[in-house]
Amino acid sequence: MPIPPIDFIVNNGYTARAIDYSIFTQANTLEELELNIAEAITCHFDGPIFPKFKLIFA
Repeated sequence: MPIPPIDFIVNNGYTARAIDYSIFTQANTLEELELNIAEAITCHFDGPIFPKFKLIFA
């Protein structure tokens, strides 16, 4: 079953928290944050899963 897109709230510089999952990450740049989000998703679902994600800036 495919995973629906995951929404992330971005605040306090470059920290991101998934809305519907227990996924949190941080970075020094927006580009690094997107890479860290992809890595955190892979770790959370224990495998190479690449769902789409959306950043929502708070």
